[in-house]
Amino acid sequence: MGIRQKSRVAPTSSPGEEIARDRRTSAARIRISAEGAPAGIQRLALRKLARFFLERAGLKNVLEELSVVLTGDAAIARINEQYLSHSGPTDVITFRLEPPPGAGRPVGEIYLNAELALREANRRNISPNRELAWYLAHGIHHLTGADDETPAARTRMHRVEQLWIHAASRVGLVSPIWNRKGNHEF
Repeated sequence: MGIRQKSRVAPTSSPGEEIARDRRTSAARIRISAEGAPAGIQRLALRKLARFFLERAGLKNVLEELSVVLTGDAAIARINEQYLSHSGPTDVITFRLEPPPGAGRPVGEIYLNAELALREANRRNISPNRELAWYLAHGIHHLTGADDETPAARTRMHRVEQLWIHAASRVGLVSPIWNRKGNHEF
């Protein structure tokens, strides 16, 4: 999982997206959408968790918008190949889109492989909620400029992300991401 930066136009609203913005504090708009992700993911719960992680990362009022796209293996593999020249699926891809000087605030775009989160959670015998929360925390951490290109940097990032997840768990933000009754099949 490395920092992924690409200059391009941020996506616009599309049917099925959920958008939230706290206009009183000029907090980042948070968009949650899905492209081939498993059923049962609770978008409101994921948005609340994203807002919590943005606050922890110091980005709540820095970004104009955070777009979180839930994907499966096929969709994220296409993005991985197209923008990063890597083949195959990955867990998370993050873009920080910088506007032209004086034209506003940056936009964050995070692609989370929910299909992989289910497999990895099963393999590691942990909650799919916690695995997907880690992908989200990791993507948001990259938006701060953190990178994981070396083992030491990766360890530092993971420590911080686990602290965020632990704090979010304590206030009940991790467990409701996936509806337990939801079908986790594709």
